[in-house]
Amino acid sequence: MKLDGAMGRIEAWCSRPGSSVLLALLAITVLDDIRSEVLTVYDAYHVVPEDFPGIVRFAYTDGSHVLFVVALACWLFGLQRAFRATAVSLLGLVTFFLALDVGMLIVTLGTRSSEGGAFSLLWDAFLVWTANVLIFTIWYWMVDRWKYGSSPRAASTPRDLWFPQQETPTLGGEHWQPGFIDYLFLAFNTSVAFSVTHTQFISGRTKVLMMVQALTSLIIMVILAARVVNIIP
Repeated sequence: MKLDGAMGRIEAWCSRPGSSVLLALLAITVLDDIRSEVLTVYDAYHVVPEDFPGIVRFAYTDGSHVLFVVALACWLFGLQRAFRATAVSLLGLVTFFLALDVGMLIVTLGTRSSEGGAFSLLWDAFLVWTANVLIFTIWYWMVDRWKYGSSPRAASTPRDLWFPQQETPTLGGEHWQPGFIDYLFLAFNTSVAFSVTHTQFISGRTKVLMMVQALTSLIIMVILAARVVNIIP
């Protein structure tokens, strides 16, 4: 009976709004935590020197941890607005670090003059590209879907994204709602094709997000890949 009660509580927690977002936030927090350890661009460069104020170094090293703990607490206590605000703050922080990683990749291009340097650059580019897809997946989820809660989206509610399933009854119908995998697929396609694919970007904010993601992916996949090709004999 105790086991059944525990399983019931776990299922209730998993069914809460934002549970998938919380898992994704955990993933990008872990990814942000190990970024300075696995990215070779930080082997010889220190973005935050020791003489910087302690609050700056703390925000750089542990800011994402603090924000995730706050987001977790807000989610557990059902504080959806606070959860959303904290999640947006965490996303903004890791997006800034993503831009920092891309900048560091560009700055260190001239130092990748050997074959080993080419493969380390390729590894760094893959990790940053993966972070780019995951981070913008959550951005699309929060901007387009999360504000509607768990109820079906009203016909009069302004839309940010338009999926094919929403206009074709045989694919989904008017009450169809996109899930996390749909936004992951959208972010993946945007990072690969650098443009709109099967989903339309309706609002101005989603168009800005799409342009930022596509530009980031373009820098990673085109400029850095070209550098790798030039290094490898």
